[in-house]
Amino acid sequence: MTQMQNFMLEVCFGATLGLIIGSWGFMIKCWLEKRRKWRKRTMSLIDVFLAIFIGTLLFDFVAKKVVSLYMDIKAQLRKK
Repeated sequence: MTQMQNFMLEVCFGATLGLIIGSWGFMIKCWLEKRRKWRKRTMSLIDVFLAIFIGTLLFDFVAKKVVSLYMDIKAQLRKK
């Protein structure tokens, strides 16, 4: 093999290998970005649902307290 053929072989091999490594790096980068976006969206949805759930529990607790206080006052007024 002549020097020129050896040089062309090295250049072509290096370019192909660089393209493969670059493509893999780009695919990993895109996968990480997609994962981060999905995680951020999922976490924000979880936060919303958690807030709704806690709000519902709190409302239920307050409503039960108010009704029980109303019933106690109503019972005390009937005694008088």
